[in-house]
Amino acid sequence: MTTMVDDDNKVQGIVLLTSEASKYLNPREEIAYKQHRRELAEWMLNLGKDPAKAEGYSHSTAKNRMNKLDLFYRWVWNNEQRFVQDLTVEHADDWMRHLARQDMKESTKNHYQKAAKALFKWMREAQNRMWSRSRASSTATLLQRISPGST
Repeated sequence: MTTMVDDDNKVQGIVLLTSEASKYLNPREEIAYKQHRRELAEWMLNLGKDPAKAEGYSHSTAKNRMNKLDLFYRWVWNNEQRFVQDLTVEHADDWMRHLARQDMKESTKNHYQKAAKALFKWMREAQNRMWSRSRASSTATLLQRISPGST
C-alpha cells in the first residue's frame, strides 16, 4: 500500500481537515476527524475501487469524493448541532432528501450519492477487518485453552 503524506493535514494533496470543518470542531474533535479522514483517504486511494484486487480510485475521484464527504459531515454537524464521526444510513438518507430539493444537475447529485456509498463501503470494510481480527484473536485464545504450551 502506497501512502504519501504531504504534511500533517494532507494525503497526496487531499486535505483532511478543511477550514470550513474546523469551524465546527474543538481541538480533540479536529484530531479525531483528521485521523478518520486520513484512514478514509488512504483506503480510497489504495483499495476503494476494488478492495479484493487492492485497486484504489484515481486521485481525482478520491479527492472529489473526499470533498463531497466533507460537505456531508458538515451538513450532519449543522443539523445535529454537534460533532458526529460515525454517520449512519439515516444521515445519508436525510442528506439525499436534502440534495434532491437543491437546484443542481442530476449528475452532481449522483456524485454526492457515490461519495456517500464509498463512505459506507469503507465503513463496512473496516467493520469486517475488526470482526476478522477479533475472531482470529478469539480463536487463538481458544486454541491456547485447549492445548496450553503447544502454541
